[in-house]
Amino acid sequence: MRMPVSLLIVLHCIVFDAVIHAASFEYDSKGKRDPFVPLLGQKKKAVTLEDVVSISDLTLEGIAAGQSGRRVVIVNGEMLKEGDKRGSLEVIKISDKGATVVFDGREEALALPEEVK
Repeated sequence: MRMPVSLLIVLHCIVFDAVIHAASFEYDSKGKRDPFVPLLGQKKKAVTLEDVVSISDLTLEGIAAGQSGRRVVIVNGEMLKEGDKRGSLEVIKISDKGATVVFDGREEALALPEEVK
């Protein structure tokens, strides 16, 4: 069975229109929270650990633990374990609610941000 040329042209236009509109899709939250935006940590501009110049540039974004109980922290988007060093930062100890780090030779405590309600 052979398709008429006009049907092929119409199908081509429909597919082309769908591709154009898909590329320009924008999420409409309709007054609700956008599920693709994290709840925490959006107030500061992201700074890589190599670019950190002060303790206020560090954001503790999360803590995760494996089955063995070893924990990692997520600081400025990077996962670090105890003993890891990045730039002027060294992770000393990780607990359930925060981490102890050495930054520029001084011991500092990083705490998880309060949950947004």
